[in-house]
Amino acid sequence: VLNHINFSIKSNEIFGLIGPNGAGKTTLCKIITGYKNPSYGVVRFKDKDVNNNNVSLKNTSNNYIGICPQNDILWNELNAIEHLNFFSKIKGIPSSYEKQLISKCMNNVGIKNRKKNNIKYMSGGEKRRLSLALSLLGNPKIIILDEPTTGIDPLMRNNLWKVISNLKQNKAILLVIIIEEANVLCNRIGIIIKGSMKCIGSPLELK
Repeated sequence: VLNHINFSIKSNEIFGLIGPNGAGKTTLCKIITGYKNPSYGVVRFKDKDVNNNNVSLKNTSNNYIGICPQNDILWNELNAIEHLNFFSKIKGIPSSYEKQLISKCMNNVGIKNRKKNNIKYMSGGEKRRLSLALSLLGNPKIIILDEPTTGIDPLMRNNLWKVISNLKQNKAILLVIIIEEANVLCNRIGIIIKGSMKCIGSPLELK
């Protein structure tokens, strides 16, 4: 249950969300993305309520928001490139731009050499990187990453930190992460405990 959470994320900013398990971080992400409706309150993107049931508004929010969920949503029957092709079509990415964009997303997360591997043969870290690549499709203005580096080895984690840091130009990024990553990546951090936002500030202010 979330209680009286009120915050905003600016363009060109990485906002880190930290807190203990069960604090409400993932629930908040689901509400922000429109996958879950709040019992009260609103989430606004460019002054529009993303939880509104209006179909055209839902489609707009889907195109503007890229999501890497806490749990990978992948199909064992498909390989990496087939996942990216499928989600590109859902996003309405023009076919003339699709191949170039997919290649860039795979390069960014370091899975280009695994593009034809079926999901069932990929490691947990590789699946996580594919989920991150899917969230980048379509150049979304808002990117929500729920523990994006889970299961990834330290070297690749550092590489992904660089990728995420470079992504923030003209974007707003919400990260659900651990304190170590928040200190490295985030412009501001919000701490959630038992469904309430206890404090918000820069990593330096919260030390």
